[in-house]
Amino acid sequence: MKTKIDKNILEKFTRNELVYKEAQVVKDSLANGENDNELKKLVQANFEKFISNNIEKPEDVSHILDRIHHKINSSRFQKENQFKSRFIKWYSKAAAILLIPLLMAAGAKLYVDYKQAINTQIQQPLTAKVIAPLGSRVSFTLPDGTNGFLNSGSTIEYQVPFTYNRKVNIEGEAWFNVKHDQSHPFEVSSGYSKIKVLGTQFNCNADLANHYMEVILEEGKVEFSTSGLKKNIIMKPNERLLLSDNVLNVNEVDASKYTAWKEGKLVFKSDPMQEVVSRMEKWYNIDIEIVDKELQEYVFRGTFQDDTFEEVFKYLSITSPIKYKIIDRQLQNDGTITPTKVMLFKK
Repeated sequence: MKTKIDKNILEKFTRNELVYKEAQVVKDSLANGENDNELKKLVQANFEKFISNNIEKPEDVSHILDRIHHKINSSRFQKENQFKSRFIKWYSKAAAILLIPLLMAAGAKLYVDYKQAINTQIQQPLTAKVIAPLGSRVSFTLPDGTNGFLNSGSTIEYQVPFTYNRKVNIEGEAWFNVKHDQSHPFEVSSGYSKIKVLGTQFNCNADLANHYMEVILEEGKVEFSTSGLKKNIIMKPNERLLLSDNVLNVNEVDASKYTAWKEGKLVFKSDPMQEVVSRMEKWYNIDIEIVDKELQEYVFRGTFQDDTFEEVFKYLSITSPIKYKIIDRQLQNDGTITPTKVMLFKK
C-alpha cells in the first residue's frame, strides 16, 4: 500500500525532516510521476520562500578578478618586454652601424682641425726666452741641439719653430756651442750687430745700454757685422772682438780666460782694473767704485771658484796696493734696497 503524499509530508520534505518511510514514499512518487503537479507547486513555493528568506549578499570576488587581470597584464607585459628587448637589441646594432661612420667623420674633422691648429701655430711663431737671474749661471739647450750657458743677468730670445730659423737675440753674456748645419746658419743679434756662424764655440757679451759688444771665438769661424761697418769681419779662434762706443778692435787673446765663467770660474790674466771691476760687478751682482783713479793702471792675475766677493777683495788687497770698504745693502725711502757697494782705495 502506498502512503499518500499529503501536505504535511511535503512540508517535512522541504524541511528535510522526513523519516525513512516518508522519504521512501516521496521517492517512489517522484519516480512514478505521481502527485506531480501538487508536488511541483509545493516545491516551487517553498523554494521561492527559501530564496527570499535565505538569500545572502553575493560574495566579493573582486580579488579574484584582480588576480585574473594581473595574470593577463603580466602575460601582456612579458610579451611587451620581449618585444622591447628585441627592439633595443636591433636598435643598438643599427645605431652601432650608423655610429661608426659618424665617429670616423668626427675623428677626421678633429684631425683636420688639429692639423689646421698646428699649421696656424707654425705660421704664427712664438717667442721663447731664457733668463739667468742676477748672481746665477744658467745652462740651456736650443731646439736645434745648440747648447750653452747664460751669465748673470743675461737673456736670450728666439722664435719657435727654431730649427729652420736659427736666430737668437742676446742681452748680456752667453757662451754658445753651435750645432753644425751648413744649410741653416746660426745667427746671434744684439742691437745693430750680428754674429753669423756655422758650427763653432764662442762667447758673446752684449750691453746695449753702454754700447758694448764683445765676441771671443774658441773654435770654428764666425762672421761679425754691424751698422756702419763697410766690410764684415771674419774671426779666428782665440780672437777677441770688442766694439765700444763705436770703436772696434780685434786682438788675439786666451779665449779660455773669457769662457771659464761657464764652469763657475772667475779668471783674471793680467787684466786691467776696469775690466776686473766690470766682470766682478756682474759676477756678484754688486756695485764697485774706484775712488782713486790711479788704481785703473793696475793689472791683476788670479783664478777664483766658489769664492765670495769678500774673499776676492781680500786676496786683491794682499797682492796689490789697494784697500776696500764694503757698504751693505740699505733700505731707501721709496722701499727699494740698494745693492751691496764696494769702494776701492789706494793704500
